[in-house]
Amino acid sequence: MEATQLRHLSWELRKKLIFEKSSVTGMVVAELADMLLKVMEDIECKLGVAECQLQVPGGVLNKDFKQGVEDGLSLLKSFLQGLQQGSKQFQGEGNDALKTLRLVKMMDSKKALVMEEELSSEDDTDKETIVRVLTESDSDKLSVIPMIGMPGTGKTLLVQRVYHERRVFEYFDVKHWVSVSDIRAGPSKLLDQVFKQKTCDIKIQEKFHSVVDGKRYLLILDGVTQGDQYQYQYQYHGVFLHHLLRNVSHGSKVILTASNMASLGNLEPLPLVKDAPYQLEYPSGDEGWNSFKSIAFGYEAAGEFRPENIKLNIAWEIYNKYAGMPRLLKNIAILLHSRGNWEYITDIQLKSIQDPFQTILSKLNLDSYKHISPEIQHCVKYCSLFPEGYEFNKVDLIHLWDAQDYLSTTPARPRELVGDEYFEELHNNGYFFKKNKADTNISVISYLMDSLVNEFIRSVTEPVICRAVDEAIGEANKNNVLHLSFIVDKSEWTVPSWIAEANKLKSLLFLPGTSRESAIIGSIPNIDRVLSKLSMLQALDLAAVNCEDLPEFFGDLNELRYLRLGVSSEYLPESITTLTKLQTLDLRNSNVVVLPRGFHRLVGLKHLYTGDRLMDLPPDFGKLTSLQTLDVFIVGENNKLDALAELTVLVGKLKIRYETQYNKDELKETVGILKNTYLTDISLIWSSSYEEEEEDVDDMLYSCLQPPPSLESLTVCRWKGVGLPQQLVDGFPVLRNLVSLHIEDCGRCKNLPIFSALPHLRFLQLWDLSTLEYIEIGDTDFPKQDYFPSLESLVLANLPLFKGWSRESHDHLNLPRLVKLGVSGCPKLKSMPQLQSLESLEAHYVHGLLLEHIQKSASDSSTLKRLEIVSVHHPLKSFSINSGLESLIIRQCSQLENLIVESSNLKQLEVHDCGKLIDITTGALTHLNLLEKLEIKRCEMLNWLEIKQDDYPDHDDSAWQRLKFIRSLKLLHNSSLNYLPKGFSFLERLEELSLHSLQNLRSIPEWIGNFRQLRRLSIRNCPVITELPDSLGRLSVLEQLAIYQCPRLKQIPESRLNSSCKLDIQDCPKLPRRDTNSQMI
Repeated sequence: MEATQLRHLSWELRKKLIFEKSSVTGMVVAELADMLLKVMEDIECKLGVAECQLQVPGGVLNKDFKQGVEDGLSLLKSFLQGLQQGSKQFQGEGNDALKTLRLVKMMDSKKALVMEEELSSEDDTDKETIVRVLTESDSDKLSVIPMIGMPGTGKTLLVQRVYHERRVFEYFDVKHWVSVSDIRAGPSKLLDQVFKQKTCDIKIQEKFHSVVDGKRYLLILDGVTQGDQYQYQYQYHGVFLHHLLRNVSHGSKVILTASNMASLGNLEPLPLVKDAPYQLEYPSGDEGWNSFKSIAFGYEAAGEFRPENIKLNIAWEIYNKYAGMPRLLKNIAILLHSRGNWEYITDIQLKSIQDPFQTILSKLNLDSYKHISPEIQHCVKYCSLFPEGYEFNKVDLIHLWDAQDYLSTTPARPRELVGDEYFEELHNNGYFFKKNKADTNISVISYLMDSLVNEFIRSVTEPVICRAVDEAIGEANKNNVLHLSFIVDKSEWTVPSWIAEANKLKSLLFLPGTSRESAIIGSIPNIDRVLSKLSMLQALDLAAVNCEDLPEFFGDLNELRYLRLGVSSEYLPESITTLTKLQTLDLRNSNVVVLPRGFHRLVGLKHLYTGDRLMDLPPDFGKLTSLQTLDVFIVGENNKLDALAELTVLVGKLKIRYETQYNKDELKETVGILKNTYLTDISLIWSSSYEEEEEDVDDMLYSCLQPPPSLESLTVCRWKGVGLPQQLVDGFPVLRNLVSLHIEDCGRCKNLPIFSALPHLRFLQLWDLSTLEYIEIGDTDFPKQDYFPSLESLVLANLPLFKGWSRESHDHLNLPRLVKLGVSGCPKLKSMPQLQSLESLEAHYVHGLLLEHIQKSASDSSTLKRLEIVSVHHPLKSFSINSGLESLIIRQCSQLENLIVESSNLKQLEVHDCGKLIDITTGALTHLNLLEKLEIKRCEMLNWLEIKQDDYPDHDDSAWQRLKFIRSLKLLHNSSLNYLPKGFSFLERLEELSLHSLQNLRSIPEWIGNFRQLRRLSIRNCPVITELPDSLGRLSVLEQLAIYQCPRLKQIPESRLNSSCKLDIQDCPKLPRRDTNSQMI
């Protein structure tokens, strides 16, 4: 990640130059600084382009470009040092830096920023053939090169090498790489992957054509056949590509990799290149064996086949077992090369490689382990301490690495930056992957190691790093083990006695089990006596341990650098203040509310996480001048803002809590206390009991808290002023870099600054501003493109007097990039600016006119995908929408009578508490051919819910017959339903059916047995039902049957149910009693 490192270094130096420029008095030096800043922005832009190209493996940064940037930045550092020290030569160094960087900036545009990585061992024959076909003159404007080969033949690796080849770069004006397996919505979404963003089809196609039209273009679609469930979407590649690339220049090419030509579908009308398709074959015979042997043994002579030549015999056995799988063989050869003892390889690794194409090959590139630096290898081996499925945080892991001195640093590259680079390299190479979260608002991202990656790392890790689960470690090992972890999976857990004898131990981690939500906090008897003997400990994690009775043993751990506590008492023992080498203290999982008075003696502390539970900070907190990370600073009895002014190296995120009053004299002494920090996220929180201040004092406070240039996110909560000062925007130009702004519970705030002028603001949230009427009271006569030009997400919540954007009409205004809008508790808001890109809307407790306005705007643009409506104040009798909705949720619209949805893309429909809604089959279900989830709750007037069995012959069930993809159906809280509509019988793909609180439902029909894919059936609070049909026995895949509160139910066909079905019965007194509520039938 050389480009990332250089861009980060340039960014750091540019920030320092901005700081130093503010103190420069000479005009010449100021102009020089301006020119340097401009050229550095251009260089960083080039590095950003290189980063994108390096996302395709197999490339390295151009040596000349890299050397030029490094030389220029080195001269710039000398210039900055001279500027700080007042050296006479600094101006000349600045001129040299400018000259060097300008030369790099002006590098010939035909000279690639990224070159192909040198791989001398690779056979270049295939690559040369493809390069020749790509770059030779062609009579066709656009042609296709299909590259065919079975999995493992090296198609992707070959195309990666071609992509980074110098001649290919020089021949094509523009080139793009797309992994088709990443596309989940057909070829039309291919462009989302090209630009690594998601927007409406029209806008992204316009952007694409502006980039490629009139250019000689190369498009690589790798892995077209991956993901069979999407294969039908690629049947017409030729037509799609011919239309998409209709305006490219002569000689443009498309490379498609696939397992066979049939999988590519119809490529007409695009012509194939001469001799197409290009077929890749497996290496065979002596060629394949020699290749495998050369990688596995390296420079070591393999020797001949003899009984005593164990390694060669093992290699031959493995090669024959996996012959015909060259990519797997290569990875296994690399694994063999990294191990000293081969006798256990087949038992440890190869047993887990049963389906190589769905396991190691898709999860881990073992070749990357061979090439990463020894420093990074130390870091990844340390991760073998984590159990399978363990979720970890990036920053926490970097702190653990730092505690072991694994991060190789220089004055220009601090430890945190190095740790970030190491982590990103491992992440990009597949060692870690992000945990998908249902709640996308979670700011802290969790990571996991794949189970096979975990297994591989453990296999190459020395015995001094151990993960133990209640089993003893051998006598020889306990005296040498350096790092050790235990999984605490039961409440009473005993520390193995041999730990006290592990006198070289540097890391001891007590970790929770797989699921953090259900993690057990273990109680470990006599843990203090054990820990007091481990004087070499550098990292101690007690997150899964009950530390409530933890005595004062910390004084014995003089080498401790990392400490994380679990459940504890409210007071941290005084002995912790003797840990002068402590770097990281994490109390977020603890109950600590008071820190010891001598806490300021922890002079080496760099990272303190309190969990925002402290009542106050201890006295003299400003003496902790090494602090880089602090989650909360409290302006309280013990510390005022002057203590915060001493913490000059803070980075990242900081919350400032005001618990006591401040006065003018205190504020005058702390002007600009944050401007030289590297904070990116600042929250200013005033106590709810805080008294109102005079307006000039409030304004002065903002003068003191001058934000740093690095600030990206700002939160203001419970501010007592009438309005936020305009100087928040005008007085601090650095806020023009702000990305996120959150203002909450400022009850007196009537005026806001003109936030629409912030060019990079993407997220804006306004909560509980009880007196706010307009967002902007000044002039809003902005050009369309300049009004909130970057805003993507907007939340307006609990603004009872809020009327609109400004007192003037804002119909001419446009929020061009707004994708997500949430409006709640704004009853007087009736209109919005134009929303041409809106994809998600949540409207709760709003005026009906606002909904109509937004609905029209969204229908015109056809971008709206998700709509949630809750309690519209103005009577809403009819609602109609025909956009490309995928999800529609309507709740508490008591006056709604008609619902018309003409969106063929809708997959989810939920209607709750709409007591007057009459019809849903005619106006809604008729058009919802792709509907997957339907949920109806407390809608008593729906016609289709009143149909009796005698009426079935006359009822039109055509709407239900069209719903072929419904997977989930829930009918909840309805007293008018006597029988289930016959139309339900057509829902043969149903997997989940819930019937809850249907007070008059008489029976479950026999045709329920038609639901052959039903897995979960739930019947709750249906007091009239007396029996269940025998046809339940036909539900062969039924996994769970839950029956609650059915007092008249006398029997269920237990003998006919699927043997693996889990039966859960509660509060059904007439059914036979069971020992437990849940049993396997």
